[in-house]
Amino acid sequence: MRVFPNGLGFLFLLLFAIVAAWMFPNALFVEGDWLTHLIIVGVFLVQGHNLDPVKIKNGFTSLWSHATIQLAIPLVPLGLVLIFWTTGIIESNYLVHYLVLACLPTTISTSVVYTRGAGGDEGFALGIATLSNFLALLIFPLVCANLPQAGTLTVETTRFFIFEGFFELFLFVLLPCMAGFWARTRIYKKPPDREVWWAKNLPLLGILLLAHLSLGKALGRYGHEQCLQEIQHWLIPMILSFALLSMTSWILSGWMKQTVGQRIAIFFCLSQKSLAMGVPLILLLLVDSENNSFLWIFPVMIYHFAQLFIGAFMMNLIKAYNRR
Repeated sequence: MRVFPNGLGFLFLLLFAIVAAWMFPNALFVEGDWLTHLIIVGVFLVQGHNLDPVKIKNGFTSLWSHATIQLAIPLVPLGLVLIFWTTGIIESNYLVHYLVLACLPTTISTSVVYTRGAGGDEGFALGIATLSNFLALLIFPLVCANLPQAGTLTVETTRFFIFEGFFELFLFVLLPCMAGFWARTRIYKKPPDREVWWAKNLPLLGILLLAHLSLGKALGRYGHEQCLQEIQHWLIPMILSFALLSMTSWILSGWMKQTVGQRIAIFFCLSQKSLAMGVPLILLLLVDSENNSFLWIFPVMIYHFAQLFIGAFMMNLIKAYNRR
């Protein structure tokens, strides 16, 4: 299955998963969270396998440049969120959702493929995106531990992070990542020219299942009417949020670039947020028995749709511009 950027197969499968959950919310219902945790372990096991140390090393040219980019990935959207919150554009009840979205790392697959499609430096993008995902394992839990309580979405942040969050982060994210990376070094003496099909598609399947399970639980608990209200609330704001972040990222990439190819890589790495990393981390660190997981991950899902469509448009636009 070719997911990016031509067929957009994952996009249609995600739509199918959402529609299926909307029509049959109890299709994959199980007691407890064991199925969700099993899927999360599988996602990060394969993600660890997919890491290629040779390509990552080739993407690093200047430590100072990379440090600046890594700081910009969370700080630029955080700055935009705080500006719009202080001016009253973002309501306080929804501030935590925008903060969570802003702190997510770069999505590796989309940023690399869109960079390559636009004629940019894909090795540079791979290095940035991979390091961003590792740093997110430290940055994201720290942000979650200090989130303000808003409405009914309350989290006992300090206790949860220290006693439960770190343990689950290690057990369900770090340990599978390390195991997958170790397995890759044992299986391949030399990195293959092309990814095996399961390494590319199994994480996507895991995201589809997590999205389906989250929506099914939300529908079972809150009903179709309230979930439809959430769609009406988040759709336009998430599209506008991505458009604004994209414009800001393009301006900043012009200041940070060393080459045109690196500017393209920086642009996509600043604007693309990871659904594969975001959904599992949100489920692990922000969702408890009293919270609706779908209400947490839905803004991320909507943002993902926006960045797929607008990102593909920007890829073609940048490619055409560079041919002039």
